[in-house]
Amino acid sequence: MRNLRTRLAFALAVITLAGLASYGTYQAREYLRGPSLYIESTAQDGALVHIGGEAKRIAFLSLNGKQIFTDENGLWQETALLLPGYNSITVAASDRFGRTNEKYLDAYRTADNI
Repeated sequence: MRNLRTRLAFALAVITLAGLASYGTYQAREYLRGPSLYIESTAQDGALVHIGGEAKRIAFLSLNGKQIFTDENGLWQETALLLPGYNSITVAASDRFGRTNEKYLDAYRTADNI
């Protein structure tokens, strides 16, 4: 009887530890993946460039340092003004753990003749 009790206690301990390890791995998936950032569309209309995309697992999203927002599906869309000449656009996302993901775009606007 005592041997059976020891085996049952050991089996229960193994099942409990396996459950805790599985739960810990499941909860750590957000940390393990980090923020993801996709730029899905860009369109230039003269001095304006329209940029849109999707962001997942983020706490903060910015375009050239200015905070932008996503909808409930993680989709975002923003318009930026281009200066004449070369323009560098940075889209950055960070998660609640402080990890960041950045995407860079280059655009060129010719000087308008007035």
